[in-house]
Amino acid sequence: MLTESRSRPARALQVLLSLLLCGGLPGCGVAYVAQATQGQLRLMRARRPIDKVLADPGAAPSLKARLLIVQDARDFASVDLGLPDNRSYRS
Repeated sequence: MLTESRSRPARALQVLLSLLLCGGLPGCGVAYVAQATQGQLRLMRARRPIDKVLADPGAAPSLKARLLIVQDARDFASVDLGLPDNRSYRS
């Protein structure tokens, strides 16, 4: 879902920069950073909008309950605290 995540070129640039920055690390450090970057990108690609998960009849009730709390907290931050109402914490 490229509308809510970074574009492919931006993700590729992020991976490249991560690899360049860890060039001075020992061998195991490079492997760790590469693995962490790969895991983070996998998480970002697998995310789904909260509204879609809540509408999914196959989603676990415990997950739905936690996501409703996230939505309530997000709405409180925007309405009561005046924080920006953007796409943060919506997926």
